[in-house]
Amino acid sequence: MNLRFLLEQIELRSVEKRLANDRNPRKHNDNQVGQIARSIAFGMMSVMLAGSAGNIIAGNARAAAACTLGLALVPLIVVDHSSDYEKRAYAITDNKLALKATWDEEILKVELEGSGGPSWT
Repeated sequence: MNLRFLLEQIELRSVEKRLANDRNPRKHNDNQVGQIARSIAFGMMSVMLAGSAGNIIAGNARAAAACTLGLALVPLIVVDHSSDYEKRAYAITDNKLALKATWDEEILKVELEGSGGPSWT
């Protein structure tokens, strides 16, 4: 799959039409959704993934944050080339891999000092 193909798959869809994934094992509290909403002040720079029916595969918290901000449209890629099993497996893998990352505290300190500090902490 090449980059041009992926870029052509990005759609803008109404956030009201999203279908939250009730089977999403990752839970986001109101505080975290608020933090994500504040990070969207930089722009919606992460594309969500959804099945052809609009059900979210990846990006449930971003969708909730977009709703709290009253955004009319959100960017997403419709994934219709994978089975339901593959979509569920991807959603879990995507979340679990992010948890394995670590921080370089020195670089983080420099970045936060240089940016004036994040608004989502």
